[in-house]
Amino acid sequence: MTLEAAMAYINQWNYTQMPRGLMRIERLLEALGNPHRALKFIHVAGTNGKGSTVAFISHILQEADYCVGMYTSPGLMRYHERISVNGEEIGDDALIGYVEIIKQAIGSAFENEPYEPNFFEITLAIAMLHYQACGCDFVVLEVGLGGTLDATNVIDAPEVAVIMTIDFDHMAQLGNTLGEIAREKAGIIKMGSAVVVYPQQDEAAAVIDAKCREQQVVKHTVDLQSLKPLGHTLTAQSFNYKAYQALNITMLGNHQIKNAATAIEVTEALRQKGYSISDAAMRDGLMRTKWPARFECVHTEPTVIVDAAHNPEGAALLAANIEQYFPKRRVFFIMGVMADKAYEELVQRVLGVATTFYCITTYSDRALHAEELADCIRSAGGNAVVCKSPVEALERAMTDADNETVICAFGSFYYIGHIRAYFGR
Repeated sequence: MTLEAAMAYINQWNYTQMPRGLMRIERLLEALGNPHRALKFIHVAGTNGKGSTVAFISHILQEADYCVGMYTSPGLMRYHERISVNGEEIGDDALIGYVEIIKQAIGSAFENEPYEPNFFEITLAIAMLHYQACGCDFVVLEVGLGGTLDATNVIDAPEVAVIMTIDFDHMAQLGNTLGEIAREKAGIIKMGSAVVVYPQQDEAAAVIDAKCREQQVVKHTVDLQSLKPLGHTLTAQSFNYKAYQALNITMLGNHQIKNAATAIEVTEALRQKGYSISDAAMRDGLMRTKWPARFECVHTEPTVIVDAAHNPEGAALLAANIEQYFPKRRVFFIMGVMADKAYEELVQRVLGVATTFYCITTYSDRALHAEELADCIRSAGGNAVVCKSPVEALERAMTDADNETVICAFGSFYYIGHIRAYFGR
């Protein structure tokens, strides 16, 4: 099998037409010998901040000399980014080998079943085989959608379950209230786990607290009152958290020091379970964490920022970071979004800091057309330019900019990687 054939096999499954649930992934992993049962997990759910927090936790554990699998989605440029061990993406040969094994398992285990495993379930199965083969001590596992019915929830009780911020996103699948969405995400909380919770709005907090009581778990809450920013540049920032003084990270934005504080709480929860993680490993892990397309500066003169914000909460954080880092500067937004996202609200959240929007149709069959996005922006009182591609939008924005202008690309993972690649990243 070639890599092209392996990717064609993975991509053929139309997951949108399949019922949600864990039945298929349970059957598939059983046919593969239940590789996940040999692994220990930190399971991370939430609306925003999951990927960055997964990266912080993974790097801390690596610095503590553990072998660490990291599972995230989606990839910015290629599929392999989703599955890594100690920072190294899964290789082509390994990927092809796992697909061949999985194809054979599906052929026998699902012979008379109405639905075969979907894209996400096959991807998770590949990851579990890879992490088992690599002898991972921990897998830091990002939830894909929700929690309760997400394929990643096939695992038994994780060492730590982490609930990041909860806001409105994927309402068609998760519910129309914060309580309903929180109930889905709290489905990863299981008896025997420690739980780390980012501060929530009251409705979501009540649901999570009830789930913690039901499962009789120890809950650790991120204490934002103990978090003190010390300073920032375009390359790093420092902060204090609780007794930890002068911590440094290269991730930008006030939200990232909050994500780092969450990773510190996970570290403390693991220590209470008997795992050895020194303060030096924690500090070095935080400092060495890099996670692309999260308020990432990829160019200067003019400044170009890429941010994968694609829901209202993420857009609000983006606007706040721009005001903090670039007060009173002209801001050109490159924007491409999915048609099923709350794009009108995304526009509203950043409109106050925007000078001009360069609108594109991003690379997805779910994409909103650039012309429709531009009409939405103009209706809201903004200035919009329609462009044919991300590169055209970037080059037009750079031509229109001076060295004091900030250019920021946001709205969808499905094109941000192409902006980064333009600058050799």
